[in-house]
Amino acid sequence: MAVEIADGCAPATRAAVKRISDADGEAMLAAERALVVALGGGCEMPLGALAALDEHDLTIQAVVASRDGQTMIRASVSGNRGGAAAAGDKLAAELLAKGAGKHLLSRE
Repeated sequence: MAVEIADGCAPATRAAVKRISDADGEAMLAAERALVVALGGGCEMPLGALAALDEHDLTIQAVVASRDGQTMIRASVSGNRGGAAAAGDKLAAELLAKGAGKHLLSRE
């Protein structure tokens, strides 16, 4: 589980959240968030993403769909779990290279 809190939270709140937060969940969230941000992020994007961890590596896969659902652009990358955000950025670049940009609302 990954829990996000505001930067200005009280130290007691920050300590409570840290006790229930999960490092694996945080890594997967970092990869997914980096992907969304690199693509110009927003909740209205026709984008699906899923990050997963095994013992050593992180894999993130994503799909960008056209508005009519007729075109699906898929890609996946793997990397070191410590480089989760970099994996998200790399995946975004791969999707854009495959033409996903024309289907993203923020890029029209």
